[in-house]
Amino acid sequence: MLSTKKKGPAITQKLSELKKLLQGKKVTAMGAANVGKTSLLTALLTGENKAEADQLPTISKYPGTTQGIISWQIPSQAITLMDTPGLVPGRRMGDLLSPQGAGRLLPENKLQVKLWEVLPQGAVILGGLGGVWNYSAGARTLLFFAAEATTLHRTQGKKAEQLLAEAPEWLRAFPREEQPPKFEEQFYTVQPGEDLYFSGLGWVAVKKEEIRVRVLAPVGVEVGIRPSLIGMIPD
Repeated sequence: MLSTKKKGPAITQKLSELKKLLQGKKVTAMGAANVGKTSLLTALLTGENKAEADQLPTISKYPGTTQGIISWQIPSQAITLMDTPGLVPGRRMGDLLSPQGAGRLLPENKLQVKLWEVLPQGAVILGGLGGVWNYSAGARTLLFFAAEATTLHRTQGKKAEQLLAEAPEWLRAFPREEQPPKFEEQFYTVQPGEDLYFSGLGWVAVKKEEIRVRVLAPVGVEVGIRPSLIGMIPD
């Protein structure tokens, strides 16, 4: 999500270039909920005619904040900006939770990162919403990424099964009043330079050696493999 509080020279330059491209046009921001549409519009509007805070779009980490089509003007460049309610793809982790629960899965400032060696049959749980088991013959070094409020917990494989079933308060990333998800089992082979991702929750990057993993994720949540977002993990 684009920050509107501290814009460095590079961001300011990009926003200026974008305004030139949009000059004289009506522009509608459309896309999935909580991907930064409103933040982008706010960045474009900030500083225009000394706009007051209550005239700017409302930014929230909770899905559904934008309830209808809202428009703003940048008169100096004849630009009309329109914000729209976010689409709900249905396969992200947050789509299974209430807006308050989904908001916990988004980072406030920066991502939480854990570099761990996971032993054979060992596991890492992500906020009580998913788990990754090492099904390779040897230990593997993995890099885990998630929001600050998502507890990452490394444990033995059998203990991980128990924790996911019980969803204790200290582990769960979703509110107490919401029910734990129903999980489905999947298996993947992940190569160095690839990520195993849980849509809307976090991802795991592989270091040095390929790994065979068992994954438990809520039914309907997209899990898959993609090229690593950060490239090869350094030694």
